[in-house]
Amino acid sequence: MTPQLLKNGALETEIAVVKLTKRTVEAAKSQVKDYIIWDEELPGFGLRVYRSGKRSYVIQYRQRGRARRLTLGLHGVWTAELARREAKAQLGRVAGGDDPAEERLEDHRAITMKGLCKRYIQDLDDGLILGKGGARRSNRPSIPISVGSRDTSFP
Repeated sequence: MTPQLLKNGALETEIAVVKLTKRTVEAAKSQVKDYIIWDEELPGFGLRVYRSGKRSYVIQYRQRGRARRLTLGLHGVWTAELARREAKAQLGRVAGGDDPAEERLEDHRAITMKGLCKRYIQDLDDGLILGKGGARRSNRPSIPISVGSRDTSFP
């Protein structure tokens, strides 16, 4: 397949720069490859158009010599103006030394509820959970529970 021209005359592999409005976002068509249309008003703010036709707002910045890209949200849930305001706020945080992409990654790595429950049960078995008055809590709860009676494993 040959590369197709975008509305502004740029090839699909080239970077298009236009003002992101509702009209330009909805006019963006899917191509052979994913591409990003950058906003001419706010450097680092753009619209990523996927091969599937899905569109999402992104910001791109450099932090400690490393290029970072952060997805703000999907078009439809976010409008172009709302995404631009959020992009300004996030890029302002970047200018202040924060790294929003790294913070999001740390949130995804945080302990899950399943992990927290396993840790609690292990600490209970090891006698590390203290009851009233600082006494060790017995392994026999007042309400009988069945640990592991259901298969909670994930594929």
